[in-house]
Amino acid sequence: MHFGDDERAHEFRDFLERHRGEKHVAVLQDFPDPDAISSALAYRAMAQRFDIKVEILYEGRISHQENLALVQVLDLELTRYTEGLPLEPFDGAVFVDNQGTTTRLTDRLEKAGVSTLAIIDHHAPQGLLRSEYTDIRPVGAAATILADYLRTGDILTLDSEKQEHVALATALVHALRSETNGMVRAGAEEYAAGSFLSRYHDPRLLESILRVQRSRGTMDVIRIALTDRLVLGGFSIAGVGYLRHADRDAVPQATDFLLTEENVHTTIVYGILLGEGEREVVV
Repeated sequence: MHFGDDERAHEFRDFLERHRGEKHVAVLQDFPDPDAISSALAYRAMAQRFDIKVEILYEGRISHQENLALVQVLDLELTRYTEGLPLEPFDGAVFVDNQGTTTRLTDRLEKAGVSTLAIIDHHAPQGLLRSEYTDIRPVGAAATILADYLRTGDILTLDSEKQEHVALATALVHALRSETNGMVRAGAEEYAAGSFLSRYHDPRLLESILRVQRSRGTMDVIRIALTDRLVLGGFSIAGVGYLRHADRDAVPQATDFLLTEENVHTTIVYGILLGEGEREVVV
């Protein structure tokens, strides 16, 4: 089932109709990326058409500069889970761009008696959760699937004159771009989704999201990785020492940077995470 799957879009519309008037939690991975954020935003926009209230929830941190810019530029409402936040009021959980294996909220929701209503994801099936509605497709991004739902117009008709629709389309285009390495790894489905969304997104908004500055902490991590790397047979490996949680996303940025070196095909960057709780975690 790929882009242009009207039957799946109709099934999703019927799913929303069955849950009209409920309150859902859209569950993101602990460290949300643009694909997860934009997909959850699309779910909330479509669910609102059926009087479903949706709270977008994650446990962890948004620390990558582009992800922070996405949230700030588009003024998105996301909730970071903290101890004591009541989960019982939710009628059900919808897992977007994950299947419960990359979020600590899975166990919390189960203990609170919140059932899993839907899984919308593009990763390989993981079999941890059972849900009423499942759409797991081998496409390049979860945003591709949500854009397919929007394409039909059965659930929500995008309007380029409405700022919230422009913001949604812009977020989804950003997700397609980031998830496929600037469309280098995009398939036909992502190009079709991008073509559809191009009628509604704002290129200037997208530019402002991408035009971000790295923090000093991130620059220091990249510097250490570059200085201390060990290159052997096409592999580049670097340890960057201790990290603050706020600098966690400096690790993949350093990894990407090292991958640009001549004759390097694989990079590994690792650090020790500090700052929340007493446990030290290698990332």
